[in-house]
Amino acid sequence: MLPSRPRLSARRGRSVALAVLLIPALAALWAAASPAEIRCTSAEICTSFDGKLIPRALPRHKPAPVRLKLRGGVQVASTSSASLPQLNRITMAINRHGRLRLAGLPACRGAQIRDAPSAKALAACKDALVGTGRFGARLELPDQPTLLFDGKALIFNARVRGKPGLLAHVFASEPTNLAITVPFVIHRPKRGRAAYGTFLRSPSLPRLLGDEIYATSFSFNLGRRFTVNGKRRSYLNAACPAPPGFPVTTFSFARATYDFKGGRRATETLTRVCRVRR
Repeated sequence: MLPSRPRLSARRGRSVALAVLLIPALAALWAAASPAEIRCTSAEICTSFDGKLIPRALPRHKPAPVRLKLRGGVQVASTSSASLPQLNRITMAINRHGRLRLAGLPACRGAQIRDAPSAKALAACKDALVGTGRFGARLELPDQPTLLFDGKALIFNARVRGKPGLLAHVFASEPTNLAITVPFVIHRPKRGRAAYGTFLRSPSLPRLLGDEIYATSFSFNLGRRFTVNGKRRSYLNAACPAPPGFPVTTFSFARATYDFKGGRRATETLTRVCRVRR
């Protein structure tokens, strides 16, 4: 007699059937993750935001080491440079299943890297480095041609106003030397069921950079492995929040909020797909 096939419960059977139907759709969405699209919220302001998590295959429950890539941009236009909409603040939110592990990681102080070129900043705070990136800006002076800057960013673990944070040290050598440090405060709300659990918030950029410098683009590539008391740790960790019985799922990955002087705001939200790693 041939052994009988195991019988699935009705509930389990429905879950498996639904998973079979959803997998192709989720895979298509995963493959279709496209470069950032520019979205215009008015005739003067256009914004973009994009990002990804590496790797995409992650454990269902226990967070594993990951790298996070985020990039965004702002395009502004006006008939008069005096009325250009100026980006005031950037806030990035990351899904609550992604976690930062800071214990044992050295912190960089702003005074160590202020006004320094990249090589000197790295030498001063190498042990606190958690990522790299780029930062773009435009300098608008009355009766002068616009100057465009695109600088390399070194991103350091830090304490900002007594709280966990990041220091993005930016240095550009063209069209002239420009060295700036942009701090981001890390805010983690109390545990809950909200989609986002980690927020990175910049200060007022015009107050930090001056009214003549307009931030136009940024990119962050975050991730770091380090050792504490002989144990390997990861700065960034994440799990794949797929429901039981589902090998893949979509999730609210990240959100960027651009606040402009004068009160205008633009928000960009990213949805991504992850796969459960066996």
